[in-house]
Amino acid sequence: MSRESIVKHRIGLWVPLLQAYGWEVDTLAAAGPHGRFEIQARRQYSSTPLSATITEVWFHGRRDPDRLFSSEQGCYLHSLTWHAQFGVSGHAEDALRYDVSRKKPPELMVHEHPIGKKNDVRERLPRLGTPEDWLVRVEEFLAQSTP
Repeated sequence: MSRESIVKHRIGLWVPLLQAYGWEVDTLAAAGPHGRFEIQARRQYSSTPLSATITEVWFHGRRDPDRLFSSEQGCYLHSLTWHAQFGVSGHAEDALRYDVSRKKPPELMVHEHPIGKKNDVRERLPRLGTPEDWLVRVEEFLAQSTP
């Protein structure tokens, strides 16, 4: 299968999942044959505005050179950012972000920028997890931070 099919598949996974967790999808942009898409969403939690940006880039090929994440569609995940911003400050300390970056050393190719820490702090993730795993992390943080 093609990059177009993996992009359609991933968008078809993300959008209903975001909506199930109360997010309103604002922007959806797919670069078709380039295997890239971006979803922007927002929601309100108590008095806290939240925004999310989901970006994924997929390359054609059944074999992921770093064995990170391959799909049944014959593509592999090249890079991603799943970013949730809490509040309107825009500060890195007010965000939870998962990244896959092949520019990082092998132990940090899959990493998290934890909430409450500067952007240059990266913690290794043993595995990426699913979009729902990430959304559950966001929900857990919200539940802990609300009085």
